[in-house]
Amino acid sequence: FFRRNIVRPLLSLALTAVLEAMSLAEVVLTARVYSSCIAHALSTEKEEIMGLLLGDTEWITQEVAFRTLVWSVVLLPRSERKTNRVEIEPEALVKATATAEELSVAMKRRVRVIGWYHSHPHITPVPSHVDLRTQGDLQNLDGGWIGLIFGVFNCSRSFVNHVQLHAFQSEPSGPSLPPSGVAPGAISLDNIPLPEFLTSSFAHVQVPISVVPEAEVFGEIEVLNPLHSPLTDLVSLQKLFLQEERTLFEEKLAGCAPLQQMFASTVYQKFLCRALQGHAMPLSCLLETGRRTLAARLAQLTLQEAQLQQELRRRQSLLPTATAIASASASASASA
Repeated sequence: FFRRNIVRPLLSLALTAVLEAMSLAEVVLTARVYSSCIAHALSTEKEEIMGLLLGDTEWITQEVAFRTLVWSVVLLPRSERKTNRVEIEPEALVKATATAEELSVAMKRRVRVIGWYHSHPHITPVPSHVDLRTQGDLQNLDGGWIGLIFGVFNCSRSFVNHVQLHAFQSEPSGPSLPPSGVAPGAISLDNIPLPEFLTSSFAHVQVPISVVPEAEVFGEIEVLNPLHSPLTDLVSLQKLFLQEERTLFEEKLAGCAPLQQMFASTVYQKFLCRALQGHAMPLSCLLETGRRTLAARLAQLTLQEAQLQQELRRRQSLLPTATAIASASASASASA
């Protein structure tokens, strides 16, 4: 009880204070995390998506700085579908914390919730005043907390789709000053959003980011827990889609007339067909292609193993002859 309720909170507060005094030099993502986040961001073109990042902080030697390492993600369902807003539910943080604890036990190293990510479809990945305020509030709990924004569905003049990634933190910039006639805490006048510099009390700090193989993060190739498998994220994404639509469908059915229920059922069946065609079937083809690639690689490695075993047996058969020749030479030299 003493360790869980007193020692751990004090250590967490001490670590947060130290991190706030230091500076975040870099964010490092594994290639698997980058791929999972991109797949999640590209899953919808009309609404923003979000998730939580799992990893840890690491001190940089001979520098008064640290870097954030991210090697796993938790995909979060959307409580509300909005084109320009996402929210982090308290239950989501609890779930992500439990997942981090399971990974800590499986990987035998500390894993914690270290940040969040969301998408900006059709706009640049620049954090809004809401993003900065959310990041600032969470960063007060952990100085290493990082925010990622994926700008997706942005086409150039040559109709080439670009995916942009932006890592950021927030720093206090003083109290916000609403214009005259607006009460403190008001967000808009006549339902028109106020400019960022009038509503945000946090400044934007861009953080360098790099994507590396997992071997560079862990130092060696480790046997990872199934929770850390890339396939888990892809399957979780499909379950996430189904969960969101199922929840929305059940809400529409509650208290509706029979004709409205029929319409809701038709919309839900349309979603299932679209999900099957646009998500499940491509995923199945991707996994089948991966299986064939791995099977071909396995056959190649098996052939190489057989060749190496044959070469090893050949050299072992020559070893007694070489030993006999060396012994005869040694005897002849001794006799001379």
